[in-house]
Amino acid sequence: MKINTYKDTSFEKDICTIDICNYIQKYFKTIKNKNILDFGCGMGDKSFLLNSRDNKVIQTDIEDLRKVKELPFILSKSEIINAEDNTYDYVASIDVIEHVENDKNFIKEILRVLKPGGKAFITTPNKYRIGNILKIIKDRKLIQYPLVLGYSEGLKECIHIREYTPKTLSNLVSNKELKNIKVYTIWLGLRLPLIELIRIPGKIPFPLSYMCQSLVLTFEKS
Repeated sequence: MKINTYKDTSFEKDICTIDICNYIQKYFKTIKNKNILDFGCGMGDKSFLLNSRDNKVIQTDIEDLRKVKELPFILSKSEIINAEDNTYDYVASIDVIEHVENDKNFIKEILRVLKPGGKAFITTPNKYRIGNILKIIKDRKLIQYPLVLGYSEGLKECIHIREYTPKTLSNLVSNKELKNIKVYTIWLGLRLPLIELIRIPGKIPFPLSYMCQSLVLTFEKS
């Protein structure tokens, strides 16, 4: 399998911009006294965005790379959550689905561990974000996947198996067991020094939404 490579300087910084982190934290501040799983927690710093209003947050990943080990952690196999069926009120997964081999199984596993009425919150980079569009224009060809975007402390090399548009992400979860499926487009800008100061935070209106940095997928288990 050929893996394409280019240097994305955003990975020299935090994976999650301040505006996107604020969006996640604002969403979970409306939730109280719930069991929340951070599926693919990585270094664990984003889990604290979910940890408010007496929620019980559990972290899980295929390896324990956490910098801070204050929250409960369970070790899971690749794309398989080490938990019983119908366990969690919420499952969050922040910039993980683009890395997994089988994204359909990934969604099925989230669905399995959610309680009836439970909700999922998934973020992922937008395939046609501004940085990618500029690269396509520069190279005069579409980006090929799988793709190595660079390296980040603790995460080793960062490979995107695929990336999503709002439509392909929505199509992924067209399932009769799901309801209230929504895809949000957030944060318009470039993650580079100084340029990052010129940005539109929050939800991005059409047609600029085609070029947003991140997509947020939410759905509810029937």
